[in-house]
Amino acid sequence: MKKCSYCGKEYSDEASSCTVDGEALETVGAPTVAPTQHVTQKEIDGAREQFRQTFTIAILCAASFFVVLMIAAANGAAAFKIREAGGRYRGAGTVAPLFLVLLVSGLASFFTIPQSLSYWREYQRLRQAWKSQAQENNHKEKSGNGGEVRQP
Repeated sequence: MKKCSYCGKEYSDEASSCTVDGEALETVGAPTVAPTQHVTQKEIDGAREQFRQTFTIAILCAASFFVVLMIAAANGAAAFKIREAGGRYRGAGTVAPLFLVLLVSGLASFFTIPQSLSYWREYQRLRQAWKSQAQENNHKEKSGNGGEVRQP
């Protein structure tokens, strides 16, 4: 019997990866050894900074998308009112650049939001590895003298 290490779904012994999330399967009942990846604080800080930068860009793109959308809507409403009153609208040249900015900012936020989420997952993974590493080091220190903590 095998089990997905991410979602916990169980599979037969013939399966090699999870059909839900594509993660590798682990044999149930077998002792699992955590990979010994040495994580430094510099790596954690780098991952956090990557997340912050891409998340900031994603938020700015999404905000510009909505601001330009509101401007375009107000511009369109003004054009409609002027035409309805029988006048000629002279601001038609501003609509095309607004929609171009709208398209670019929408696409930029569409692509940067998933990227920032992947950086967030990487940051969380490194933090978890750091915590496991610290716990392992504490356990080694305690078991090095018979499991007893020496009193000063």
